[in-house]
Amino acid sequence: MKLLHIETATTACSVGISENKILLAQHSIDDGFKHAEILNSMVKNIFNETNTSPAQLSAISVSIGPGSYTGLRIGLSFCKGLAYGLNIPVIAINTLFSMARVAQKKVNPTSNQFLVPMIDARRMEVYCSVIDHQLNEIEATSAKIIDEQSFDNLSDKELIFFGNGAKKCETTLIKENHIFYDQNCCEASGQVELASNLFLNKIFNNLAHLEPFYLKEFQTNTKEK
Repeated sequence: MKLLHIETATTACSVGISENKILLAQHSIDDGFKHAEILNSMVKNIFNETNTSPAQLSAISVSIGPGSYTGLRIGLSFCKGLAYGLNIPVIAINTLFSMARVAQKKVNPTSNQFLVPMIDARRMEVYCSVIDHQLNEIEATSAKIIDEQSFDNLSDKELIFFGNGAKKCETTLIKENHIFYDQNCCEASGQVELASNLFLNKIFNNLAHLEPFYLKEFQTNTKEK
């Protein structure tokens, strides 16, 4: 079971290849929204590094959002084209859950800590969710405008904030139970276990109807960051 993993939901462009739930290699570049320019070459390079041919892939997983409108469209379009040509299934992964999996490995949270991945949604709004130390969803993915009272309902837990939306909240969410982890955590490696389990359970997405999880309506009258 070899899977290709594609992550383009933020400024970070990341690709990885796993085999039987083990990450073989990962390439990540965080240099603004250059996904359209670099994604194809990154995938080719990781194929070469792992001695993998496209025909060996069992499926492709892709970060489905929430996140950048442009980034999500580029990643999903690439994934759909490759999967269609290879006649293999696509597995959509919630970006925030993927980020939480990366943070879980790096931080090793306790049962008294919740993970709060955040993706910047402009101004003081973020896409976020609240996930416990075993990756169970405590609060569903939502677009949240952050103020001093945000997350007061979770004052009995330590909250670990991370992602490219967390930095701007640091001076607003000033509570003893708030911890800021200065990492993006938006990496293809976060999809490995999630996608592998879905593949083994034969839970795939319809290639023709799969769309990015934008969470908010696409605004054409403002320039995306």
